[in-house]
Amino acid sequence: MANEKIIGSGTYGIVKEVRTPNGLVAKKELIVTQDPDENERRRRRFKREVDYQAKLHHMNVVSILSMDLACEEPWFTMPLAECNLGEEAKNGITVTDNMKISAFRMILNGVEHIHASGQIHRDLKPENILRFKTNYNHYSYAISDFGLVAGFTDEGSTALTATNAVMGTIKYMPPECYEDAKRATEQSDIYSLGVILKFIIDGEVGLPFQERTSKSIFGAVISRCTKLKAVARFSDISELRQEFEKCWKNSGYKL
Repeated sequence: MANEKIIGSGTYGIVKEVRTPNGLVAKKELIVTQDPDENERRRRRFKREVDYQAKLHHMNVVSILSMDLACEEPWFTMPLAECNLGEEAKNGITVTDNMKISAFRMILNGVEHIHASGQIHRDLKPENILRFKTNYNHYSYAISDFGLVAGFTDEGSTALTATNAVMGTIKYMPPECYEDAKRATEQSDIYSLGVILKFIIDGEVGLPFQERTSKSIFGAVISRCTKLKAVARFSDISELRQEFEKCWKNSGYKL
């Protein structure tokens, strides 16, 4: 691969735009350190991320195109996105009301597939929801970055996540995960979805670790998604979707 350009980075990985014989792709590389024990932990987490993501086959989940996990600096490639959900305004992209509704529907579809596969994402946020151009100037959204993913009963994840460890992004993190990331459930992802919906509709997310409110037609949905007690939230994505669609229909399809 040649002509690599850095387009994103984090604690454990760096993402590059790379030109290949088949066109441009996004390449995620593991950042290695001088500490052998830390490197082994990072390699295990990186491999787990790839293993989980590679098993998911859905149009609203970012696919893996190729990988090399045995080399000195493990990597994998994905389709190259136009931008992420949080960058649309900065990039001058006009998003209509119908586009906002469509975006959240796609996000729900992707998360539902993740949950149906027995996984919890644990880091849902606009930066991890990528926008792709499709045919005829249409677009789609897909969920990315499975670095914090965990199975419903995942011993490998438990070993890599210390008790009382804080994981994820504060603004979108449910209270139970701030106390201990091992406590994450489907309802933890639903909390993050409520904050994402507020971002899409209101353009801001409110204070962290609070039940969010909104004067929009989706106020009740956002409020229930972000209840402080997980048992008070929607039981699953299907129930969340049903209430979301009901609010949209009752509004006369207007925000």
